[in-house]
Amino acid sequence: MAALLILVFCLPLSALCDKSAALFPAYDEETQAWGYIDPEGAWAIPPQCASAGIFRGHYAAASTGDPWDYTMGIINEMGNWVVEPNFFVDDGYDEAYYGGLNTGIWQVWKDDLTETGLMGFFDVPSCYFSGLVVQVELGWVGHDRLMPATILDAGIFDGNGEGIKQLTERGGDE
Repeated sequence: MAALLILVFCLPLSALCDKSAALFPAYDEETQAWGYIDPEGAWAIPPQCASAGIFRGHYAAASTGDPWDYTMGIINEMGNWVVEPNFFVDDGYDEAYYGGLNTGIWQVWKDDLTETGLMGFFDVPSCYFSGLVVQVELGWVGHDRLMPATILDAGIFDGNGEGIKQLTERGGDE
């Protein structure tokens, strides 16, 4: 009975923990490709990628070729592409993930930003991909869910693509 009570009291605490998939990137010498293994070392996602990032929540950024050739996408725990590998995907800098490890976003872009200026974001908790909607990146807040940027529709959007505050063309408050 005491063990059951301890279990009941610990369950809510475990629900508060930020969990990633228990899958880890692993390189296969035979196929010369990356895949993902489970904690026992068995292939959970067979080697099929040129590079493989860590899982954030239930998703990982991976590539089918040189990432700078826009061959990155985002896969789920089954190894299926939820964002096709046609982009470059960036999760943060200096180990500070945009918006948090499992609660944040990835920057997603294609082509040279100086030419097209188009980029978007992938929201880790909801699996929402905005498409390439951001014209110019003005900056990213490291641990915040807000993403200040000039959007095609001009405004500040949260990680789910919802408008929070519209901005005028000159960039000031309305």
